[in-house]
Amino acid sequence: MFRLMSSLLVALTLIVFVTGCSKAPETELNLCNESINKAQMAEAEQYAAETYQQAIDSLNSAKTEIQAQESKFSLFRGYSKSKEILASAQKLADQSVAEAVQNKERIRVEDSTQIVMVTGLLAKADSAIASAPRGKGTKADIELFKSELAYTNQVFQTCLTDYTAGKYLAVQSQLATIENKLNTLLGDIQAARDKISGNK
Repeated sequence: MFRLMSSLLVALTLIVFVTGCSKAPETELNLCNESINKAQMAEAEQYAAETYQQAIDSLNSAKTEIQAQESKFSLFRGYSKSKEILASAQKLADQSVAEAVQNKERIRVEDSTQIVMVTGLLAKADSAIASAPRGKGTKADIELFKSELAYTNQVFQTCLTDYTAGKYLAVQSQLATIENKLNTLLGDIQAARDKISGNK
């Protein structure tokens, strides 16, 4: 009788132990979600897109693994794999935060340099239009140049507003477009000058 009771006690202890080890990793999942939220706050989706996406993919993979284990009978569940994946996802999320901070600052500095360059090009284009030769056949061209410069300057002012708001990645693309536009405009103005010179 004593032996039977001992065996039952051992079996019950084993069942409790196995069941206890088969609990879904809620703590790990919560910690991972917190890291993902921090990554979102740091705009990692924009400034550390690859690492951030890896973190999201790992989190989704862990959730799929957890669901797969939960569909099993409790004694046969095991969450060690999902815990490993969650740990990896959390690490990637934390890494994406660091990358986002670094990349955002780098792009901010690049934007500030580009803003100085574009400001110079705007002044150069304005000066070129003001000194463009007036004559027969140039009036329409000059008015077109003025209109293009005014519009480009308006877009640039919007860029400055976005820069102040910290939208550095969007500004980077806009500044590149503005620079190309101004260089094209300067080329067109020079072509108009050459045209007048050739007609003299």
